[in-house]
Amino acid sequence: MKVLFVVLLLAYEYAHAANHYCSICNAKVSLGAGLTDDCFLKPVLSDCKADEHGCYASLKINTAAKTMEFKRSCTAEGKELGQSSVNGDEILMERFFSEYGSNCDNGEILFSHNSLSGAQLATFKDAVKNWERPECDFTGRI
Repeated sequence: MKVLFVVLLLAYEYAHAANHYCSICNAKVSLGAGLTDDCFLKPVLSDCKADEHGCYASLKINTAAKTMEFKRSCTAEGKELGQSSVNGDEILMERFFSEYGSNCDNGEILFSHNSLSGAQLATFKDAVKNWERPECDFTGRI
């Protein structure tokens, strides 16, 4: 009986290891409110689908509307990639991660290919300053 239990446990662990997980959340808040909800304090892990090989996070800041939207999910992109764009009042950053179970920043400078005005950069820094996990997602080296 003990041998059967060990075999079943090993089979479960092997099957479990074949899958991976990403932190997931969707939030829209006013600038300055900070994201101290379940996105950071109680991360929800999602069991990704077989064709989803990485984790994804996006941050959209609207400086005119004074809002920000944040999303985390699984993605089919299985590579390290950071991209950002500025379109009028809207700042959009997207991050793809291959380290499963995490949405943490690898230290890239997020605005290396896009210039933000001084006011936009100040808005971005103010928007993310109160996040509970400042080492993750979009609060790495700016």
